[in-house]
Amino acid sequence: MLAAPEGAVSTANGIIATAMFIGGGIAPLLMGKMLSLSGGWSERGGYIVCFLLMSACALLGVLLQIFTQRPKHDPAQDAKSASQASVTGWFLCGADPAIFRRA
Repeated sequence: MLAAPEGAVSTANGIIATAMFIGGGIAPLLMGKMLSLSGGWSERGGYIVCFLLMSACALLGVLLQIFTQRPKHDPAQDAKSASQASVTGWFLCGADPAIFRRA
C-alpha cells in the first residue's frame, strides 16, 4: 500500500527532501544563536538548552508517529496496491516495463 496517491510518489519524496534540506540549513543557525543567547560557547547552559530542545523535537516526532493514523482506503485501492506490492523502482513511477527489457 502506497502512502501517496498513484502518480504523486515522486512529488511526495520531493516535498520531504526539501523540508529536510531546509531544516538542515536552519537548525545549525538556530542552535548557534541559542548557544550565544544562553551564555556563549564556553558555558555549559547553552548546550543543555540545545540538547533539551532537540530532544523535545525528537519526542514530538515520535508522538506524532504513534498517535496519527493514515486515512482508510477503499477495498478497490487495497486490491490495486496489493497487485503492485512486488513491483519496485521505476515501475512505481508509471514507466513502461517494456523499456527496461533487453532486446
